[in-house]
Amino acid sequence: MGTSRTACSIDMNESAIVRLHESDSGECTLTGCAVLPFGLDDLSAGKGKRLLKKLASHLRKLRSEHLAFCISAEIYLSLPTSFAPGSTSEEIRSACMLESEYFLSDPSAFHCDVAGTDEDGDEGIHEKRLMLFYPGEPARTLISHFSTEQSIRFCCSPQLSLLHLSERAKSPLAVLEIENRYILLAVANNGRFEKFSCRQVKSRDEAMYFTIRELSANPRFRETGIQVSGSLADKAMHTLIEKETQVKTRPLGIPPSLRLSNPDRFPIASPAAIRAISTALMALKNEVPATFLL
Repeated sequence: MGTSRTACSIDMNESAIVRLHESDSGECTLTGCAVLPFGLDDLSAGKGKRLLKKLASHLRKLRSEHLAFCISAEIYLSLPTSFAPGSTSEEIRSACMLESEYFLSDPSAFHCDVAGTDEDGDEGIHEKRLMLFYPGEPARTLISHFSTEQSIRFCCSPQLSLLHLSERAKSPLAVLEIENRYILLAVANNGRFEKFSCRQVKSRDEAMYFTIRELSANPRFRETGIQVSGSLADKAMHTLIEKETQVKTRPLGIPPSLRLSNPDRFPIASPAAIRAISTALMALKNEVPATFLL
């Protein structure tokens, strides 16, 4: 017995599909995993339709009743805020829409994730949250495409998937994403952000400069190290970061405290696979992320 959930993660250059089974005793087992060498950049190119069919074919093989998606974005715009304790989902959505009118030039083109945060210390009488705005496309088009064949339980950004993964870790997760259009530094602990920053960049040199500056300004990373992922996170980038900042780097990985009964059976080393596993865990927990269409 037990419950199974299927999740799909689509990064900029890679996609992953996993099926995760949780027994009645709480043990998690991977019953399916496929890592595909194409992502959002490829899906938006001329061969996108062919690749979509390939992705859909892999999803059909798992014969899932419900799917959960984790889809990357080109940029994230964060806005710290506070809510009254016990605010309803509709009240939070209304606040997101109101803030977006002041914060964005075209709110209808964005999604908004709402996450807990401990960036400013104790909460006091209000619940501190982080509104995370990001472009609604191509996630909207992808979900519309796949929903014609299968039921979509939810779709979230990789940042909410990271937060959920931090609930399974015994220490804070520090993750650096280095993409062609942005660098993002996040520290998540027990489902809340301790730190979150995202900066747009125009080149590899600019990404390298701001990465070094950000890590050098945070001595804690020299003690804890940092997990690095993204299109620009190649071996040369890892080497340069360690040389210039004295911060040890490693690829994005599953926390040692999260035990899978068969981790060697499938290729789960890729960032896309790890995010898909975390998204499947969210679905197993019946946790629907606070993601809103504006």
